[in-house]
Amino acid sequence: MKKTFPFIIIALLLVVISVMAFVLVKQLQEPKVEHNGIVYEPNVSTGIPVQAGTDLPGIAIPGWTTIKLPSNATEAEVSLHNPTDNDGYYDLSFTLKLRDSGEIIFSTGHIEPGYKCSKVTLSRKLEKGEFPAVLVVQPYLRDDSQKPTNNAELDILLIVE
Repeated sequence: MKKTFPFIIIALLLVVISVMAFVLVKQLQEPKVEHNGIVYEPNVSTGIPVQAGTDLPGIAIPGWTTIKLPSNATEAEVSLHNPTDNDGYYDLSFTLKLRDSGEIIFSTGHIEPGYKCSKVTLSRKLEKGEFPAVLVVQPYLRDDSQKPTNNAELDILLIVE
């Protein structure tokens, strides 16, 4: 018993240190941020590689999780931005669709890197509630062609208040 006692103490200390490290890491992570009704994780970015055979870098797309829109309104404030990582390569446009029906709620025009869309026109007045939705992020080459590239579809929750 006396020979196994130090091993038990060491094992318990390792478990306690591991739990403390896990808690510390969780506390240091940046929380989800809400800005103008859009909740996103600032350090989460979906890098979408471009088709093989090009010299272009991947596309930086922020990771949104929720969008809040007002009920009974035809315009809404939002904060949909194109990260500066896309500078010189990609404009982005955003389209919000309801998951179940595919109905388009709003679309933006092209947004240059480092800029954001702060107001959108809604396709109709929305009733209060929570709805599964898809935010389609469409990149466009920042050259004379303005050719669309690979897009991303982010599953989000649309909250109408």
